[in-house]
Amino acid sequence: MNNILQDISVFKYLKYLTQLDLSCNSIFNTFILRFNKELQTLNLAQNRVQNIAVLLTLKKLTCLNLGYNNLSDISALKYLPNIQQLELQNNEIVCIQSLSSLIKLTKLEIYNNYIEDSDLKCILKHPNIKEYNYKNQRDQINSQVILSNKLKKIFEITKTIYTLGQRRQAFNKTTIKQFKENIQSQVQKAIYNQISFTNDVLLRLHAIN
Repeated sequence: MNNILQDISVFKYLKYLTQLDLSCNSIFNTFILRFNKELQTLNLAQNRVQNIAVLLTLKKLTCLNLGYNNLSDISALKYLPNIQQLELQNNEIVCIQSLSSLIKLTKLEIYNNYIEDSDLKCILKHPNIKEYNYKNQRDQINSQVILSNKLKKIFEITKTIYTLGQRRQAFNKTTIKQFKENIQSQVQKAIYNQISFTNDVLLRLHAIN
């Protein structure tokens, strides 16, 4: 752990290991782990792993952490029937259908991936999963797009109201100043806290006119 390892060939001599933590390194090739058939807990988080075909030989695994790697294909996991805790967060995974065969799975961390909504709905119906986290990167991207669009709408409304305010005596300088400060406050909250504007905010802006 935290050793910046790349070569893990030394572990082929430790055939009776049951737990192995190789997290926070620069491991790319995991093929050597085929010799460690007794492993029950394996942590490969925060490496550069792209291929997990070697896991086919590790039938005794119950806890597996593959978070923060470069994984897109996780089909090999369907051959690990004893997996109970699985972490796959922050990868490039799109399809998770292979997880449906993991009947002992009770905990799943799979946030920050690109999983299809249909796949997510299926896995969330898994009878034994008691704990999960599945926020999608795609959802975050969509939220940012929505926020951006609402910000644009806010500024368009603001511009219109200022124009009208300059033409109407009822829109005095104090009202304009208060309105401007309110808008700036709402925009800053949206940018720094990544929250979206609600419909009532838009309605309040329209009401000023």
